[in-house]
Amino acid sequence: MDKGKYRKAIAIVYFCVLFIMLVMVVVNIICKDKEMVSIGLGSYEKADGQWFDADGLLFQLSAIDKYKEDNGEVSVYYQLPEDLGEGQSLVFRSKNTSVKAYIEGRLIYETDVAEAPFYNHSPGTRWNFMPLSGGDAGKTVELEIKLAYEDGRAKVDNFYLGDGDAILIHIIEGKLFGLIVSFSILFTGILYLVASWILNWNRKEKDASLTYLALLAIIASIWCLLETNIMQLFSDNLRLIQVVDNMMLVIGAMPLFLYMEHEYGMFRYRLVRIICGADLAYISLATVSQLCGLWDYHQTLNGAVASYGVVVLVLLFAMSRQAAAIKKGRQKKSVWYLMQQLGVILLGAAIALDLIFYLQKDVMDRAFYTRIGLLLFIICFGTGDIYHLIQLVKQGLQAEIISRLAYSDGLTEVGNRTAYMERLEKLAS
Repeated sequence: MDKGKYRKAIAIVYFCVLFIMLVMVVVNIICKDKEMVSIGLGSYEKADGQWFDADGLLFQLSAIDKYKEDNGEVSVYYQLPEDLGEGQSLVFRSKNTSVKAYIEGRLIYETDVAEAPFYNHSPGTRWNFMPLSGGDAGKTVELEIKLAYEDGRAKVDNFYLGDGDAILIHIIEGKLFGLIVSFSILFTGILYLVASWILNWNRKEKDASLTYLALLAIIASIWCLLETNIMQLFSDNLRLIQVVDNMMLVIGAMPLFLYMEHEYGMFRYRLVRIICGADLAYISLATVSQLCGLWDYHQTLNGAVASYGVVVLVLLFAMSRQAAAIKKGRQKKSVWYLMQQLGVILLGAAIALDLIFYLQKDVMDRAFYTRIGLLLFIICFGTGDIYHLIQLVKQGLQAEIISRLAYSDGLTEVGNRTAYMERLEKLAS
């Protein structure tokens, strides 16, 4: 297949899948079968290290999947303090789990789960708050946890006990930097879309590289925003938030493939075309599986991780080819090239930092440094692209001016002898 036709086919199928995903989100909003309880949180004290199993042994919340029984459930216990006052709550975050809470056999809290056609199997990530009374002082809370998946990604953590509104302010303040970075990535993506439209306005051969970089930025910004776990405080449709979060991970690598084709012409390599096609097949199959209620997006995320790993290798290969061309004198070292190198280095360092901290301990925000790295990566590559496009526009304007001078008088702008003779030849023919 011709390279141009292959690129167009890949782009068409990819955007068709994006449209299907958008329809799924809209259907989930319209068809949700119940209204959820609004979430509100109070002041608190940490209560993570005071949970025990049925034998009275300290429970390791970071390894909850190791304690699960054959039915996928886990029970943990917490002794409420004797000085528990009125209006206090037990607050915690849960991920990929459903929970029920009992005090002396009395159900005091249960995960409220809505249903819609295209939700994941998981209730998503949520902040749970259990209202307590002064009469509960000194009693034992039993938390019955049911895991949604078998892959060990279930989390129940960040326990707090107390009252008031300080917890909401505390969480927002703790995530404020992440929110700013996420919205900065989104703003950058929108800015690149506008810049691409302006710079390509009068060009016959459009350069879509900046457009695909903008798409990457917008997808990354949505994922980064949802990973802060702030949206879970203000939305009652937490399952939809998880679906959208997973969607962004599933589709995120493709814009980078298409960007590299426009920037480096990578589809001239058959292996790259095969890899890109395989990623498109993965996106399509994951979406069909979600539509049919088989594996949901969360269960197919290993494919997304693999696609990101491969697309990074392809990017490094493309840049190595560019470096070799510069070394052999076939291409000049430019600001564009240096900015791209800096972007790759910064993103790689950010991902490495997040990975190190994630391996050392369980972290609530898995994308803290990656978020910063993505912003710097997109800025570096986009700045280089804008510089490159401006140079192309300048060359086009210069060529247009030279062409105009060749056929018209510079002072009067009236057609010259060359223009007159060519006109006569056209009339004669």
